Amino acid sequence: DEVKVDEVKVDEVKVDEVKVDEVKVDEVKVDEVKVDEVKVGSDPERVSAQTRAAELRAAGQSTRQIAAVLNSEGYPTRSGRGEWQFGTVAAMLKKPMN
Repeated sequence: DEVKVDEVKVDEVKVDEVKVDEVKVDEVKVDEVKVDEVKVGSDPERVSAQTRAAELRAAGQSTRQIAAVLNSEGYPTRSGRGEWQFGTVAAMLKKPMN
């Protein structure tokens, strides 16, 4: 009375609900980041971009927000060309302060 099945083929499965406790995201693309105003006091003429980025990070800003602030406040990139990117900011924050 026992039947042994080696393989079952299913063409379609319908799921009504899935509960996920944790999701890992490797990359997120953001078209625009708007920063209304961040004041942690500094003059772009006197303070390096690295110091300013560290101040903003300590104030809880993300690397995307920091890049937007550095660009809006006129801090030049290391090459002097282009704009600050969040990956560059993240790498800079990992280095010891000059």
